[in-house]
Amino acid sequence: MENTMIQIRKETANKLKTLKEYDRETYDEIINKMMQELREYVEEDSLELNEETKKQLELARKTPLSQYIDHESVKKELLK
Repeated sequence: MENTMIQIRKETANKLKTLKEYDRETYDEIINKMMQELREYVEEDSLELNEETKKQLELARKTPLSQYIDHESVKKELLK
């Protein structure tokens, strides 16, 4: 295996150390484990939207901005 050097801040190295599951676990192993977990999370999060959600998104896209109430207006109304 060919190794490379990457520069990371000491703070980042310390965070990586806290992720070790055993003393001799390498940063390479930790980073690969994190990337695999991220891939799995993205795949789960990329599930198809159901039809009702698609309809609601389409309706929201078609609704003119003038029909929305901005945050400040809502805040003023609630604080009356």
